[in-house]
Amino acid sequence: MSLRRSLFAALSAASLLSVAATAAVAGPWSLAPGEYYTELRGGFHSASSYYNDDGDRVLTNTLSESRSLRSYTELGWKKSLSVQMTLPAVSRTFRNSNTGATQSNAGLGDFGFGLRWALQNGASATAVQFAWQAPAGYNREITPALGDGNQKLSAALAIGRPAGKNAFWQASAGYLYDFRSAGARSKDLAADGDAAIDWADHFTADATVGVWMGNLLVAGQWLGEFPSQTGRATETTWMLAGPRLTYRVDDRIDAFAGSWHTPTGKNVMHVDEFYAGVTWKATKLNRLQGFLGSAKRP
Repeated sequence: MSLRRSLFAALSAASLLSVAATAAVAGPWSLAPGEYYTELRGGFHSASSYYNDDGDRVLTNTLSESRSLRSYTELGWKKSLSVQMTLPAVSRTFRNSNTGATQSNAGLGDFGFGLRWALQNGASATAVQFAWQAPAGYNREITPALGDGNQKLSAALAIGRPAGKNAFWQASAGYLYDFRSAGARSKDLAADGDAAIDWADHFTADATVGVWMGNLLVAGQWLGEFPSQTGRATETTWMLAGPRLTYRVDDRIDAFAGSWHTPTGKNVMHVDEFYAGVTWKATKLNRLQGFLGSAKRP
């Protein structure tokens, strides 16, 4: 695989992990006005192999590594509307084994802003989630860049339900528009240039199942992006899956750790990310109402 293609795939990996970092907490349950949830997480990921256009995993001559410290905050704003914001500080290293060259860069990554409109917010929940992700001022041309430099607009319908007395599940499905230049949806490189063809439409989906074992929440998570159409030379299919362990200290504090891995895909890097963090919150949601909930039993 060419160095340029390795770089693009590595940047795409970083971008998707930015989405995955908020997938668990951005579920269907919403905070009431005046309530809040704040999460601080540190993570590390590496990528040295690649899923080609046939979905076969092959080794590359490169290694992409990333260390991040990410903040996520959700605020209850209106009766049925909450606001989310996220921003990571990132340090990235890219190594080329053929030349022995190592390049590093550090700074702010991709800023995220979201709105969740609650349609139902009881024991069961249904909500519409809107999100915008954009570069936080980094130079896309510097190697390694701190993200792919594109903006992303998305909308999804999320649902969640309790499963017995000690478990819950949540899932969502939606659409994501990933673009370099707004409105420039071309497929003709010769006529319109790089920016005009740097866009893609994707269908998105995610699912989580969480089971309580005392004060420990054991969860399995899955996230996917599936191509619809694009102006780029290749279409990408992403999947991430992994466990998350959350220890609920009390109504206000959680400690958590987990990982994300790429089980399959097309034209994307195989990623292994490990993370850990802590949350602070004030909410009346109970322990079967997603990751935003308190220690209170239903």
